[in-house]
Amino acid sequence: MTDRPQPKRGEVWWVKPGKTAGAELQKKRPYVVISADAMGNVPMKIVVPLKTWQDRFADWPWVVRKHPPVCQACHRPIGTCCHCGTPLSLTEEKGVDVAIATDMIKLAWEDAYDWVVLVSSDRDFIPAVEFLNGKGRKVLHAGFPPRGSELAAKCWGSLDLRSHLSGLERT
Repeated sequence: MTDRPQPKRGEVWWVKPGKTAGAELQKKRPYVVISADAMGNVPMKIVVPLKTWQDRFADWPWVVRKHPPVCQACHRPIGTCCHCGTPLSLTEEKGVDVAIATDMIKLAWEDAYDWVVLVSSDRDFIPAVEFLNGKGRKVLHAGFPPRGSELAAKCWGSLDLRSHLSGLERT
């Protein structure tokens, strides 16, 4: 068992994601924990990046402007970063799972791939995975066992991502 502090719902943690393709995601930035605290011993937390709203986001259907986060102790809005004073707002994705399943099937239909990596624990992907299996495509599940075990069982193979969590730190 580790003595590292565990993120709790509503807390803001400074995170520097691991290796990514885009420079934007390589910066250390604040994330708010939105997953329930009662996820058992699952070493995964669902987080949402906090960033300043930009007008160009209004045209992006996967980004939604939210009101500032609320302090879990006093319930007052937290409108600015306590370190640099930058205004904060929550963003959230919407319709992403449908877009992922659609892309997986569309690209398989177009013979664009032989195998695909699906990073999710959502059982809603099982029908898409079963369809792709029937079409001879290999779906590799990447996740945090035992979460997503039903989805992983339907996939061609599975990759445990727990060993890649070292990029999280609390400051």
